[in-house]
Amino acid sequence: MKAGEYVEAFEMYVRANKWEKANQLIIHYLPESQYRTIQVQEAQKFEAEGHYKEAEKMYLSAGEPDLAINMYKKAKMFDHMIRLVMKFRADLLKDTHHHLAQSLEMEGNLKQAEHHYIEGGSWAYAVDMYRAHDLWEEALRVAKANGTKKELGEVAIKIAERMGTDRGT
Repeated sequence: MKAGEYVEAFEMYVRANKWEKANQLIIHYLPESQYRTIQVQEAQKFEAEGHYKEAEKMYLSAGEPDLAINMYKKAKMFDHMIRLVMKFRADLLKDTHHHLAQSLEMEGNLKQAEHHYIEGGSWAYAVDMYRAHDLWEEALRVAKANGTKKELGEVAIKIAERMGTDRGT
């Protein structure tokens, strides 16, 4: 501190998991633009090393929740991603679920896609997804669990039509 090596002192506290002390130090001695940059750089180091919890703390300390959200998206840690979206970008939660579901569907991870379609309020997309993959029982299960009797009947009729009169009756 006496030598004016605030960044080195900050990094020392970070390595020792003394987050509060590290943040107090740089916030007190460095201008905001500089300490936020340092926090983001430190978070990126943690992210590159796979220390996601520590990276998240740094991103959030720097006031950059979107960087933490994107980190979890890249790492396919969707539960953590959704947790942060709920906390910092609640207005984007439905869209986030929908985009995740589409990506997971394209990857062939249908169960996870179903989960995100339903969480995003788009259970009908999950039904359509299963229908497109000829997974009729799954389509009916989702419709039964999430739709009205009328909607379930409509799905059953569509499936029966698709299967043909011999198999659908």
